[in-house]
Amino acid sequence: MFVLLRHAHAVNKRAWSGRDEERPLNERGFREAEALVEPLSAVPLRRLLSSPALRCRQTLDPLARRLGMAIEPTDLLDRDVDAPRLSELAEDPESIDAVLCTHGETLVALLGHWQEHGRIVLTPPGGEIAKSTTEKSGGWLVHGGAQLQARYLPPPQASAI
Repeated sequence: MFVLLRHAHAVNKRAWSGRDEERPLNERGFREAEALVEPLSAVPLRRLLSSPALRCRQTLDPLARRLGMAIEPTDLLDRDVDAPRLSELAEDPESIDAVLCTHGETLVALLGHWQEHGRIVLTPPGGEIAKSTTEKSGGWLVHGGAQLQARYLPPPQASAI
């Protein structure tokens, strides 16, 4: 089992003048990151893997503090990474009981890759995989095997943040 997580809300791209990988969470995103702690703490976790992007690491920061775990940045979770390589990371035995925090376009590529190869069943089922398939600070609880089973984890409720 592992969790695929899309980072929380970040500062608007158009309002950010620095490098995109240094774009931080906005106030809403920090509240979402805090709200993720309770539901993700209930999942047995051994590792926290993240895109090197600041917004992904910041999404995992509160959970890392709660669990006393380090965040492990990896380029394999960066934007626009090769889906087959990311699939290998996600399905590696070392990724069992891990959270993999990444970007919307990366999730589209990975879920689409698995769907194209008949490897995944999404619950709830959806149509075409798009960035909106996984909302910011939402994710998927994935159980491994020959046929992956993924249950959608919606973002924390607005009332919780």
